[in-house]
Amino acid sequence: MLMMFLVFGTMLLLIRWLSAVLPTGFRFSALATLIAIIAAPIIGLACGALFAFIDLASLDANRYVASAMVNAFIAMIAAPLFVAYCRHKPSPRWRRS
Repeated sequence: MLMMFLVFGTMLLLIRWLSAVLPTGFRFSALATLIAIIAAPIIGLACGALFAFIDLASLDANRYVASAMVNAFIAMIAAPLFVAYCRHKPSPRWRRS
């Protein structure tokens, strides 16, 4: 659960940062999605290596890395949804005045 929080939290922070830095438009949303999909396995491997180094539950290092890669794969699938959520601009008629 902690590893899932770290992988998804880091992905969400990356996507929030990309949404703030990149201009609006479909091409830039697609670019942010592509960057997030490429970064997900890297973040997963880093979290797996961190947990294997810390060894919280006295498990084999391969189990930590395998769990992190499963979470990274799920983060890769959820990346377009995260980008759509972070880059969504509500229409003026739904804004509170």
